[in-house]
Amino acid sequence: MSNHFKLAAIAIFFGIVSTGCSMIEPGTTRVVVQRYGDKAGFENAEEINSGSYKCSWDEACYDINTSIKNYSYTSDTTEGSSNNQQLRFQTAEGVDLLVNMGVTYRVAGPAKFVSSYRKDDDNFAQQELYSAVRDVLTTTGSRYSLTDLFNMTGTARNKGSKSGMEVFQDQVLTNLKQRLSSRGVEILELSFLNGIDPPGPLKAQLEATQRAKAETAKAEEEVKRARARQQVALIEAKTAAIEAQQLTPMLLRSRELDLLEKKWNGAYPSTLIINGNGQSPIPIIGLSNK
Repeated sequence: MSNHFKLAAIAIFFGIVSTGCSMIEPGTTRVVVQRYGDKAGFENAEEINSGSYKCSWDEACYDINTSIKNYSYTSDTTEGSSNNQQLRFQTAEGVDLLVNMGVTYRVAGPAKFVSSYRKDDDNFAQQELYSAVRDVLTTTGSRYSLTDLFNMTGTARNKGSKSGMEVFQDQVLTNLKQRLSSRGVEILELSFLNGIDPPGPLKAQLEATQRAKAETAKAEEEVKRARARQQVALIEAKTAAIEAQQLTPMLLRSRELDLLEKKWNGAYPSTLIINGNGQSPIPIIGLSNK
């Protein structure tokens, strides 16, 4: 048997073994890369999304899961990897900070993914995605100071505005999207799990700053309430002074007559008693109640 025939037989054998399963499962895209010919190379990869396709000996096939996935990078060995995958970065001052992070992603471009990584997506989150997240976090974090992240100036935020940590998280998400989109990976969400825990001395300083801010806000609220009460009392005093100036004797007599008129039922007396010495009532003639 010639060497060429042996090589061809071996290639066919391994091609049959490696492509025994031809059905493409739902949520999976099969990427086919030609090994030889004019269409050889990853830049000419073909995507097959459904049905079945059995790769031949002169093709390389990669099955890529395109469903949405969630992965957590934490110190907990029961989440994600069995290794400690908690992330670390340095601020602009060079202070080390630790963060647990959750990432939601999917492979949106299977052919781009295979061309970039030369593999299927098994262990992608534990390896390539972890490296990308770590690098982006390190680069982005070095541009932020502790004051930026933790609002250590004590200045109150405007209502509805984002905190420094939220702005930082959004920037990490934006940078990670830009880094991976050209490689066929779409980052959907990113979150800092349980926030970022600062070192001990810094944590104490932050807690003191937060308490001072709370006390300042409480004092400002009390001042506002006191001013409001003072304003109400001033208005009431002015109103009373105006009314006192307007209560002349004539005005008082007019108000008295008004009250008497309101109390009168419209009926005239039918009798008149001159005095209380036992005299009989004298009828009043000429007055009518009609």
